[in-house]
Amino acid sequence: MCLNRLFYCLIGTLVVLAMLSGCSSEVASAFTESEVSFQSGDAEIAATLAVPEGKGPFPAVIVIGGSEGPFDRNGDLDVWVVETWIQNELPVMALNSSYKDIAQALSGEGFVTLRYDKRGVGNSTWESSDMPEPSLEDLKTAVAFLKENSSVDPERIALIGH
Repeated sequence: MCLNRLFYCLIGTLVVLAMLSGCSSEVASAFTESEVSFQSGDAEIAATLAVPEGKGPFPAVIVIGGSEGPFDRNGDLDVWVVETWIQNELPVMALNSSYKDIAQALSGEGFVTLRYDKRGVGNSTWESSDMPEPSLEDLKTAVAFLKENSSVDPERIALIGH
């Protein structure tokens, strides 16, 4: 299953790069990551924003967490889930940070990237006992957040996820 997930992430990355090829006039190899957050309804969404060095505005990509459970912005299981599984002597999946790897690869190619924790996962808040699932409202808010950033070309924002 982990290999299938990685395969689909790589295919998705290639599709985004193909769609946006030629959008960036200057390719950057260095970028700066910073911790950011935005309010989405009743939740504070924690995120990582990576901005390439050089003259912008740059095209942007939002890396969206899948619906498979409580994975954080990097594509890793949330800490509380790992602790619960260990306490119950269940096998724990290895950390793979696939979302982080994809975002950093794209930022190294000249794209601003935003990846965020799902509600109630990582550093994002949410007052509910339900398992967090991707939220369309959170995605809309993430797009609006990027459109307000002067480093981002608001006409060139793509989404990647599974």
